[in-house]
Amino acid sequence: MPPEALRPLATDDASLSVHATHTLLRELEVCRDRILQAFQELEGLRHEEILILLANPREQAPLIEAALGGGSEARLPFRLVGGGGLVPSPFAASLLQLLECLQGRLTLNQVQELLENPLIADRFDLDEAEGDGPTLVEWLQDAQFRWGLTPEHRRLYQEVPESRWNLFWALRRLGLGGLVAEGQRDTVLDASGNTPATVPLERTNGLGLALLARMARFATRLSEARNLWCSVGPRSIADWNQALGTIVRECLSTRIGNAAAQAAALHRDILEPLSKAAHPTLPLEASAYLRLLTEKLPALSDSGSRGSGGMTVADLRHYAGVPARVVVVAGLDDGIFPRSEDRPAWHPLVLKPATGDPSIRDSDRHCLLLAILACQERLILSYRGHSDEDGKERPPSTAVSDLLEAANQTTPTGLSDRTATTPSARDALTVHHPLNGFSAEAFRADQSTSARGLRTCDHAAAVALRDRLGFPPYPGLWSSPALPAETGWNPSLADLRMVLDQPQRLYASRLGLQLPEEVEAARGEDLIDPDGLERWELRDQLFTARLEGHNTDARVSVLKVSGSLPRGKIGEALLTKTLSELPEVPVFSASDRLTDTLSFRLTEPALNTDLAPHLDSDSGPTSWIVEGPPRARWYRRSGEAIVWQFFASKSNDAGDHRRQLLFAFDALALAASMPESNPNPFTEARCVGLNSTWTLPMPSPDQARLQLLRLVRLARLARRWPLPFWPKTTGVALKKGKLSTDSASEAATDFPAGHDLVKVLEAAFSQWASENEDNSGGADCGLPATRALFRGCENPYEWAPEDLPEWLPYPGTPLAWRLIAEIEAWRAALNRTSE
Repeated sequence: MPPEALRPLATDDASLSVHATHTLLRELEVCRDRILQAFQELEGLRHEEILILLANPREQAPLIEAALGGGSEARLPFRLVGGGGLVPSPFAASLLQLLECLQGRLTLNQVQELLENPLIADRFDLDEAEGDGPTLVEWLQDAQFRWGLTPEHRRLYQEVPESRWNLFWALRRLGLGGLVAEGQRDTVLDASGNTPATVPLERTNGLGLALLARMARFATRLSEARNLWCSVGPRSIADWNQALGTIVRECLSTRIGNAAAQAAALHRDILEPLSKAAHPTLPLEASAYLRLLTEKLPALSDSGSRGSGGMTVADLRHYAGVPARVVVVAGLDDGIFPRSEDRPAWHPLVLKPATGDPSIRDSDRHCLLLAILACQERLILSYRGHSDEDGKERPPSTAVSDLLEAANQTTPTGLSDRTATTPSARDALTVHHPLNGFSAEAFRADQSTSARGLRTCDHAAAVALRDRLGFPPYPGLWSSPALPAETGWNPSLADLRMVLDQPQRLYASRLGLQLPEEVEAARGEDLIDPDGLERWELRDQLFTARLEGHNTDARVSVLKVSGSLPRGKIGEALLTKTLSELPEVPVFSASDRLTDTLSFRLTEPALNTDLAPHLDSDSGPTSWIVEGPPRARWYRRSGEAIVWQFFASKSNDAGDHRRQLLFAFDALALAASMPESNPNPFTEARCVGLNSTWTLPMPSPDQARLQLLRLVRLARLARRWPLPFWPKTTGVALKKGKLSTDSASEAATDFPAGHDLVKVLEAAFSQWASENEDNSGGADCGLPATRALFRGCENPYEWAPEDLPEWLPYPGTPLAWRLIAEIEAWRAALNRTSE
């Protein structure tokens, strides 16, 4: 092209722009901003004149609502047009999920996914609203299901035969647990033939048996489907089609949505054409047939559209060439578009390529060309041009690179003699956007219009970030004024116990916050090397058997048959070590175990009584019933006045502050629940560890209730303030902050004798933020309640809010110290001793 034919790029011309972003969602957000820009710059533009084409619809379509429909400020009406998997089909996704599970080991996680699938749950009458799926998963976990349908299924993936840990073995345990007599639920039941011995597991009774029966029907159909799909060698496409039809009919429901129409379309539009196109004797492996099926299943996407009116969002390959004033093409990433040929080496088109052979790569490039030619006024192209992990730049699609190179060759800035300061057409047309829409880079005064963000909320966030020079601590809930005192709220037994463990949860519950429990994901592997919790459960079961006078050998047999012990040398070594660590303890019977629900009445007196210093009630006497099960297992021989707790995990360490406090609370709750006329009252509570014993003289019911009323006061305070108290951290800090004999005389007299306030709080903060984990769990700063309520608080042990009640000791000191002193005074009043 001669130089006089070249036309320079106008600085304000946005008819063609290419945008590089970091993530898929950010890419669609940038496209939204460019559409908003088009509305400002193109006169009379209507939503119906905008076409958004997705080059990677399977990944981009689920994000459309978040990018275009999020919030009321920049909401753009749109409709998703079916085709190419843009409007995904639940039926096709369910079928693929089922087939993939049938070909693998079928772990507990995969079974859970199948049970939670709406089409499968409806087929087997598993009610999602009633939580049947989660209940069954909990049952299977308790029954030690790991992976595999049957022992034969497991033998395909491991050389060592193993009759335990498969699905049918777990279901048999659950079924027997609901049928056998109560006295046989902890015994090994021998079986005849090839059926292994097992131990019943009591989880199903009453209506639970009906749920288990539905689960058994699901497992049976799953096993039949697997045998149909995986137990034979190569088959013809007609045979595979017949097997697939049987699996669909037996395992998937057609009563939800348009599943019935999609099942009919599967046979009409996919299976029948496959059968006609293939040679009738051509054998295919299951993997090859599944590959063919996977390529065809996107055709089952909902053929209709979602949304009414507005911009059209469609698959590039289905709607390329449709005229529109503004055309947006998103997803032009290198390696994603155009698609590459994925043919095996033996394919005829690979062995003998020829001109005119079908090519999906050429087809994709042609679709992009049609979209460019159909664009009437403004063309917007986008791709992921930066890694969201390390920010490194990525190239665009080769088709976009070719387009930019053509722009270089047809503009004056593309000449070889351009100056170093003149940007090339490629650089002028390509905009690299920051990671987030609220980045200050998107709102610089010198930024071009095509690079700017257009949402007011993004601009406000960018200004807020800019103004936070030095990034001061985030003001969290802990920095807010205290909530007003509640009227009519009385704590439960669990609330009082929480005061000594995680009082922050009481504040969170008043705010209505649902804090996560952080439960570990269900294990899907074999019990090869038990984790800490599994080892503790093993010790606890053996310890309980010894405690209640059961035969230890019989209990070991139960553990082996029930799958609670690893097989082979690992299991034997673990068993030997555990048995050697068990202490000699007094022998009780199962009837000596105290399991009744505790129940007692707490009454707050008025302020003019002798109990006023312990309470903060501003009204007359109030009374309520406190109920709940004991959190610890208690034993008491008939006729004796001593009650016992036993722990198999470790010794009663003097620094285990949490267990000390909770043992004292459990004993007080037990004492408070005793009737006044009890002819044989409790006089002493003992907590037995592996090497030591704690002893607590049991107070009278009235005295126990008085001490619990002191916890009521703290519970009500915890509902008004997020209290910075963690028993494990406190115990470590008190131990490290103990004054020496020489310096004790120089310590301030207004602190608890023998402790240095500064040292205690410094040690507490160090322990609170420590990442070292032990048997008690992770660091206290990582607890859900702590993260939610103390967000932005660098050191809660320095926090000294105003307007705290006068009954807390040591006014003027940090709140954490005042709580420690109050709870220590409460604990000292109980006269606990150690042996």
